[in-house]
Amino acid sequence: MSPDFSENKFEKLHQKLTKRLRDLRPRIWRRLRQFVVLTVSAFILMEIVAVNLVIDELAIYGVPADIARHHFYLTRYTVNLFLDTPTINKFERSTNTRYIGFNQTGCNDYIPDALLGWRNQPGISCAFLAMSGGKPDGESLIWNAYGSDGFVPSDKSLPRYELEKPKGVLRIIMLGGSAMVGFGSSPFESIPAHAQRILNFDQGAKPPGVRYEVINAGVGAYNSAQESLYLMSELVYYQPDIVVFFNGGVDSMNGHGHFSDAIDAHHRNAKKFSSVPFSSTRFKRHRDFSKQIAQSYGLAGAAKILKAALSQTLGGIWLHTGTRYLGWKYQFRKNWKRFWKGVFGVFKSKKIKKRVSRVDAIKDDYDLRTLKVYEENIRRSVSLAQLHGFNVLVALQPLIGVDGKTYAPGREQNYANTDIGKAKIMRRQRFYKEAGQMLATLNNEYAGRKNICFANMSKIFKNVMETLYVDMGHFNSRGNGKSAQAIIKRLTECGFLPSPSTEQ
Repeated sequence: MSPDFSENKFEKLHQKLTKRLRDLRPRIWRRLRQFVVLTVSAFILMEIVAVNLVIDELAIYGVPADIARHHFYLTRYTVNLFLDTPTINKFERSTNTRYIGFNQTGCNDYIPDALLGWRNQPGISCAFLAMSGGKPDGESLIWNAYGSDGFVPSDKSLPRYELEKPKGVLRIIMLGGSAMVGFGSSPFESIPAHAQRILNFDQGAKPPGVRYEVINAGVGAYNSAQESLYLMSELVYYQPDIVVFFNGGVDSMNGHGHFSDAIDAHHRNAKKFSSVPFSSTRFKRHRDFSKQIAQSYGLAGAAKILKAALSQTLGGIWLHTGTRYLGWKYQFRKNWKRFWKGVFGVFKSKKIKKRVSRVDAIKDDYDLRTLKVYEENIRRSVSLAQLHGFNVLVALQPLIGVDGKTYAPGREQNYANTDIGKAKIMRRQRFYKEAGQMLATLNNEYAGRKNICFANMSKIFKNVMETLYVDMGHFNSRGNGKSAQAIIKRLTECGFLPSPSTEQ
């Protein structure tokens, strides 16, 4: 075979293949477009069905239609553009905030803070579903709102507090965790909101020309360390006359050593608790933020952060689809995980330790050092009060299991009787027994200082038969009102307030 013949043969073959590919390319693109169009159409159709089913389902739990429609991308940018959103508009106007959305289990309403770990996101409001109850503006809808200063508004007519205290104003700042924020009720039914109304509407005992401002400086999951840092770094500049610390629930958890909570270890699939450096002011989340900043200086760390950011973004997009909520309704994810565990479980070695159960995680979470940290932060706050000349009340809050209350049938009793509830009660009782004695000792130690006062308020619900809790530690509006009355009564006994009647 001659070289010329071989070259001609391969040339013809090349031309033939090139022609076939050229003819095939439009067909490939046409099929690809058809596939994309059909896939998108099928998803949109499925999404329309899912959104309608989910909106009907959410209505059973008291979620208004405009809130439900706003949550889903499909209806937020279509139907909601042409229909009224009265619930959203009303709440935005009353709180002077921007509504950012609804969530099934909680709002993404915190932002990182280098000193405090996290803080309230200013100027926003949101809503989330609380299966346990609470009736602020919907059957089981819980509202969060934070003014431009990050405070939870206590009064619809005064959502913002000026840094410079006006003349004739007696200013009270209340610090605490989510119970102080008002999870379980609307912002206007929180403990500070009740206290402000009680104080300002009791005209008979209020000094002439005095107006009370009660600032809700609560932040979800804050304990005494963060409250003390928050007070010394920012809140002192609001010139408070009285500062109230209302805590105990978060302080009873181990926020300084091991994990931020042993439950965190459970969620991280940890087989055991890994020891981390103990600090009275820095938490696990502080260390996570520091680690992330250090990683960002390297290529591998930056790639890891980018991956996490993409995962969070895609997860956020998926959260706002109706299809995702079908999984919530029918528990697809739970059943799917159970299926694969059954399939691959036969290959696992019996020697492999299972991760700690959630109940055991709660029981193992108690650390005696938490009480020492609690006392250390109280002393920091007392020293700050001496320096700036304001009055301080340190109060131990009531919680299910340590309050001596006879729990109402239904929600309250059910929480106290569950395995998880019993484990939390066990941990709380260990902490509260020591914390109550510690507060009594401090009360005797600081007896000569007229601007320092202590109160063990854990038993203020003891003789109350009605339902006051929405879960293990958050109160409904009635519970918040009774807590506000108890705080005002103690402030009066301490000589920080005149003697008002605490009846609304």
